Amino acid sequence: MAAGSSIFDQAVLSLLLTNTTANLTGIGDAAGLQPSLTAGTLYVSLHSASPGKGGTQSTNELGFTGYTRIGVSRAATSWQVTAGGAAYPGTGYNLAAITYPVMTGAPAVTAAYAALGTSPSGTGYLLLIAPLTAAVVLTANVIALFPSASLFFTAD
Repeated sequence: MAAGSSIFDQAVLSLLLTNTTANLTGIGDAAGLQPSLTAGTLYVSLHSASPGKGGTQSTNELGFTGYTRIGVSRAATSWQVTAGGAAYPGTGYNLAAITYPVMTGAPAVTAAYAALGTSPSGTGYLLLIAPLTAAVVLTANVIALFPSASLFFTAD
């Protein structure tokens, strides 16, 4: 999504990640865009390169033995959303560690991006893409672990 005002970015990220009301009076009902009755789950995937804005959850997705996307609930206990400033969008980040299964095969793969989407497998809708702070090289018997506040998604 194109970056709007920092208020808009924060409101939309809050709605998407934490299923809380996007306080945008005049859009939706009088209180703004309302949360879903059922919050649901979003799925974090790992990618060797950016899936790009036209990609899907499976574009450049890693496929090591034992890999699966990790489901994270759309809740304020799962994600924190912070306001952006005048020159940058709001940011959402994980509140709990996101741990992938141990890699049980070879060859080594490198994760350079994380993405957030709607499906536990297959092509699924790609919602947000984020470069990792540092690429993660995975080899046999290694677990990809992203501690709290280590995956940052922006509305940009």
